[in-house]
Amino acid sequence: MNKWILPLFLGTIFITTLLANDMDNDGFPDVVEYWNEAEIFREWVRTIGYTIALQPERFEETITDCAALVRFTFVEALKKHDLGWFERFNPLVTFSEKDLSRCYPDINIIGVNVFRTGEDSFHTFADSLHLLQYNLFFVSRNLKDALPGDVLVYFHPAGHTMPYHTMVYLGEYIDGESYVIYHTGPSENDKGSIKVVKADTLLYRAPQQWRASELNPYFLGIFRWSMIYFNPPVSER
Repeated sequence: MNKWILPLFLGTIFITTLLANDMDNDGFPDVVEYWNEAEIFREWVRTIGYTIALQPERFEETITDCAALVRFTFVEALKKHDLGWFERFNPLVTFSEKDLSRCYPDINIIGVNVFRTGEDSFHTFADSLHLLQYNLFFVSRNLKDALPGDVLVYFHPAGHTMPYHTMVYLGEYIDGESYVIYHTGPSENDKGSIKVVKADTLLYRAPQQWRASELNPYFLGIFRWSMIYFNPPVSER
């Protein structure tokens, strides 16, 4: 397996899939993917996301923009949720008791470099654009197709220094409602904040440019994690 890994460069590792099996041709070697464990991943995203939603002030130093929220929920879901994790994270509600078979940071060949940043490069960090280009695949523009852990992506090209915006779909909470969590992003005079909105509100009653609707041209759609799901490439979006 080590022959897949090329030398480190500024914290990036390079893995050529020409020497690795990649059945779904998504750039992630098969040995790092979790095709049969997606439900476990989803339940941990619900646990982590709703803990953040209920106590956002605990995470404001770590989660500073929308992409940071996406990365944080993804990595925390991959971790081993042992006693130490529970003492540190202190989830207010838990939806899963079972961990993934390979836990962060001990993931085959990529370790902590779980974000793909180029054709053969992996890193600990990826911004919204690189998350979209290399780590997520398109599912739908219908919010009713979303599953916990899916990422909602928007593109506002005019008047935005960071035109791509991301949200995390959390699925159903214990009150029977489904929610979406996001960070508003920093501005010139404001560091931004974590917000939670009901899925129905985002679909029907949010400002038009932020509605998760097929009628909103700024809404690119619902995207799913390539590492978690088997996703044969599609020709059109």
